[in-house]
Order: sequence, then structure tokens, then C-alpha cells
Amino acid sequence: MLCIFCLPNISQAATEMGVLDNEINVDLWPENPQPYENVTITLSSYATDLSKAIIDWQIGPKMVQTGYGKTTYSFQTLGPDTTTLFNITITPEGSTNRISKQITITSSEVEIMYESVD
Repeated sequence: MLCIFCLPNISQAATEMGVLDNEINVDLWPENPQPYENVTITLSSYATDLSKAIIDWQIGPKMVQTGYGKTTYSFQTLGPDTTTLFNITITPEGSTNRISKQITITSSEVEIMYESVD
């Protein structure tokens, strides 16, 4: 028997390529936020299509955003020297693997004082 259109028998596990957490980029704007400043966190990746992934955003135990393609989250930092901890979970389309990212943002303020000599 001659097979003109032969397809190899490949299991789903063999075709499902896992995405690593270091293949998800995190951009923060501004990079060094001050107290009470608006901050935007953006996720991007060349390894998977994040617009089709389920993305969960948590601040501590509180879920603040979830859904398909939720690659951006904006918030206002708290007072001086306060830390905000984000736990982000990404489930790529067609995958059972979950990617976890943890982001810690500490707003700080630097005050520079100088005195001129005469």
C-alpha cells in the first residue's frame, strides 16, 4: 500500500511546547515610580501569543484582573517606601502549563539637598 499523504502519529504532549517564565517580558513604566504615581505594567512575549492566553493579576491574595489577553495593568503606588507584590499567572492557549511571574514594586523618593559654598 502506497501512502501519498502520510502523517506521523504525534501525541499532543509531544506537540505542546512549554513556554518558560523567562520568555515572558515585563515592562514597567515609569521604571522607578515615586509615591502616589500612576504605574503601568505590560507583559510581552515572542514565545507565545499572549492575546490568546488567560492572564490572572493578583496583588497579594486579591485578584485585581483576569481574562484573555489582559497584558496590561495600571495602578497607583502607595506612600513612600511601600511595596506592592504582584503575582501574575499566564495560561497559554492550548496549554495545561501555567507560567508564574512575581513582580515587586517599591515606590521611593529621593531628596537631594546641597549647599553651595559662597
